[in-house]
Amino acid sequence: MRLFVTSVLAEEPWKYDSKVVPMPWRQSEADVIKNKISSKGLTIGFYNCDGVVLPHPPILRGVETVVSTLKKAGHDVFPWTPYKHDYAVNLINGIYAGDGGTDVFDTLKQSGEPAIPNFADLINPSLPKIDMNELWDVQLKKWAYQSEYLEQFRLAEETLGKEIDAIVAPITPTAAVRHNQFKYYGYASAINLLDFTSVVVPVTWADKSVDKKQEDFKPLGDMDKIVQAECKFAFLSQRLLSNEF
Repeated sequence: MRLFVTSVLAEEPWKYDSKVVPMPWRQSEADVIKNKISSKGLTIGFYNCDGVVLPHPPILRGVETVVSTLKKAGHDVFPWTPYKHDYAVNLINGIYAGDGGTDVFDTLKQSGEPAIPNFADLINPSLPKIDMNELWDVQLKKWAYQSEYLEQFRLAEETLGKEIDAIVAPITPTAAVRHNQFKYYGYASAINLLDFTSVVVPVTWADKSVDKKQEDFKPLGDMDKIVQAECKFAFLSQRLLSNEF
């Protein structure tokens, strides 16, 4: 991560993109984090469910692996309550579909490539386009949500008595799915709506001998029911991917 960031900043991208803030690599800031890690550790929140879709067992185990490892390393890890992630997912889905799929489908026409079935979940030509006033209204809602989420950070930091350094969370609720069966984007899209800096770190592998499906689990909603139904196919997909690729 350090190599990537320093390499990009070394090219001074603000000279070529007016939206990029002129901010060279600051070693002093990196040293502050390094010293914090070595002296008293980081303060890290975590959640393993956004309240809409419960991740499959391998994902839950992955989050727990990270949390337990951080604790053993001396970091202060605490549960983070996702704030209105269901609202965030609905809001950003509306943004994705705001142009009725025109941009994506115009690009596909140029290549002659057909749309994959999963597109129908978010964008398709039959969706209505929003007008300019609706677009501004959506952007105001996005800004308001970002402000509310920031307030949640401030309240949590007041309770903890220190600054929060990061949040650990799933990136998707599944380890692997069948083609065209990826139905829930919420874990990633909520973070995209917030414009948070984020990185995905591979943690472990699905293991059918360890990751057992909760047979008595009651779905959190209709989407959760659909995602949980794919759990029985996850280990087969993971095995095929690991053997063939």
